[in-house]
Amino acid sequence: MPVITNKELQAYKFSDTDKTWHSLAIKELADAFDVWKTQSADREFYINIALMKFWHLFCSHQLNTASDQNTSKSNEKRAHSLLDYIHKHYEERISIADISNAANISESECYRMFRNTLGCSPNSYLLNYRLRKSVQLLTESNKRISDIAYESGFNCSAYFAKKFKLAFDITPMQFRKRYSTTLGHPLANHLSIIQTKPDSFPNNMQP
Repeated sequence: MPVITNKELQAYKFSDTDKTWHSLAIKELADAFDVWKTQSADREFYINIALMKFWHLFCSHQLNTASDQNTSKSNEKRAHSLLDYIHKHYEERISIADISNAANISESECYRMFRNTLGCSPNSYLLNYRLRKSVQLLTESNKRISDIAYESGFNCSAYFAKKFKLAFDITPMQFRKRYSTTLGHPLANHLSIIQTKPDSFPNNMQP
């Protein structure tokens, strides 16, 4: 992971009175610790969920720690532009060219920046981001799964179900029944992606 291998990052101080995202990150770890103390059979699953959420928060707000010492401020700004475009347009049919244009760089440079800063391809990041959004809708709404698929950026509900199953080893319907926030679990609205195939689809990032 780029953050862990960054030799410049030896320690990082969190404060619940400093930044809002600091409080959220602290809460993720606190919730995970509470689950761990319950000694429940599925506690390891929820620990993974909490850690995924924690690292997502950290890397989203501290992109400079996910890059090496040679990464320039200009590249950091470009990386922010790329991620910001995905976060704002994930519901749409977007391509690598669209994402690249957001930072005025070539498609090959876009791939290079994603791998250097986040350790994944833009295709993989977009897919995972859409899956995270779908999980939120599955656990916090009563919308139909087909509607959730479209709202999360998938043009085909069958393709959404396939990718969801590959990522979580469970179907969207099963996930909703097991982890809906109505169950009252402290980490019910978070997720842990088991696996994805980052380059399994072309530049047009929709089925």
